[in-house]
Amino acid sequence: KDYLLANAINTYKEYFKMLWIPIGCSSGGNQICLCIKGNKKGSVWFWDHEMDPIINNKPSSGLTLIASSFNEFISKLEKEEVDNSPSKAISISLDF
Repeated sequence: KDYLLANAINTYKEYFKMLWIPIGCSSGGNQICLCIKGNKKGSVWFWDHEMDPIINNKPSSGLTLIASSFNEFISKLEKEEVDNSPSKAISISLDF
């Protein structure tokens, strides 16, 4: 499934009360968010979707600071090496 930033912003605007906006996602529905208001403006956060801010009545519920600035966040990104070698099948006999 394609990740569309505009859809994510629209989906989560009630969750984050327009204090944070999603800028990316991780597996399982967690979001990477940019703080856009207040004294933390410009910082980047990881949001664990299991900690619902609406249910907990706290917009910051489930948020963990990743980087103090967007530039710091970008500098922390690492290229993931992908192993493209052919897989090798292993046969195991379970007959005893």
